[in-house]
Amino acid sequence: MAEPVRARRSTDAEGQALQIRVRRALIIMASASGTTPARHPDVLAEQRRERTRVRSEKQRRWGRPRT
Repeated sequence: MAEPVRARRSTDAEGQALQIRVRRALIIMASASGTTPARHPDVLAEQRRERTRVRSEKQRRWGRPRT
């Protein structure tokens, strides 16, 4: 029999990175369904938040003020 696998607790940074990946996966799955009106409002709100976050990161990275 194989030895049991042990896992350590994730750090805050790792947890945040995982949450971002999960959010992106939800957005991709929702958009792949192709039924825009049938999407849940929470998914639509997540999409808006994710787009806003990506835009703000790009603006910070490139030194552009937010418009």
